[in-house]
Amino acid sequence: MVVAAEGPATEGSTAKLHYRSNIGLHLRFRVRIMRSDPERELRWVGSRLGVSGEHYFLLMAEGSGTHFVHGEVFRGLLAGPMSFLFRDQVPVFDTFNRALKDVAEHRFKTAGVAPTDGTGQARP
Repeated sequence: MVVAAEGPATEGSTAKLHYRSNIGLHLRFRVRIMRSDPERELRWVGSRLGVSGEHYFLLMAEGSGTHFVHGEVFRGLLAGPMSFLFRDQVPVFDTFNRALKDVAEHRFKTAGVAPTDGTGQARP
């Protein structure tokens, strides 16, 4: 999915995303950050070949945890005819979501535990 990003993630700014598709194709997109609330939402819009994609990450408090929603909405004249390509990205999103869950749960489980890198300082 997004393998690198350049630029600020502040509302109204532009950034460049380096993306790897499910078939290994490397693409670069300039995107406009539409919403940037570190505790609730990150949303950007980019377009290419007449198709606009609005990508989003939403964080919602749920009990003692957080519910994470990740998606993308495609618009434009070619969005319908090219929808078969977008469906192929679902496994990429699923892989990203599983990796993020693993990292988040690992960090939660190790919060306050001294690392083994010799610094002796507990992780926040």
